[in-house]
Amino acid sequence: MKQCPNCNATYDDAKKFCIKCGTVLEDAQPAPATDETTVLNEQAAPVVEQAAPQPEPQPQQPVYQAPPVYQQAPPVYQQAPVNPDDHTAEMDQEDIAKGKLYAIFVYLFGPVAMIVGLLAVKDSKFLDFHIKLNIKYLVVNTILVLLSAVFCWTFVIPIAGAICMCIVSVLIIISFVQCCKGQAKDPAIIKNIKFLK
Repeated sequence: MKQCPNCNATYDDAKKFCIKCGTVLEDAQPAPATDETTVLNEQAAPVVEQAAPQPEPQPQQPVYQAPPVYQQAPPVYQQAPVNPDDHTAEMDQEDIAKGKLYAIFVYLFGPVAMIVGLLAVKDSKFLDFHIKLNIKYLVVNTILVLLSAVFCWTFVIPIAGAICMCIVSVLIIISFVQCCKGQAKDPAIIKNIKFLK
């Protein structure tokens, strides 16, 4: 039996043309056998499923991962070192404001202003600090003048005394400026004098 490749009609092997569509049947394939034995054999044969071809493994592309976010510790600020010569923090701002004007007068007018300040403002640490500082300046200047007068014939000690009095004058100006700013700081050289603490 032949099968038409165009319309799938079956014919005897002797036929050369398809009756339905006219296709030449010479090269046609024989029709599949449909007798009972082949049907039974097909039913009895176990069906073997072919495993689907596995796709070739693709090279894995690297997956971008965000870098881990680390929680930053808050910055540690170093505390400014405490200056032992600065006594401003030990005093109340109201006390500074109350005694500041009289402390300025102490630098400008000397011992008279000290007495007036002590009588006008009582228990002011700021005023007391600057009065004691002025007494130290007064004592140091008096000592320098006396030494220069006693040893005036040496010529070296009066010159050294004059230089020291200039240094003390610079320290007085620095202390006056600090007083105007409301600060209470021990000056560089005079702080080593231990009386009137």
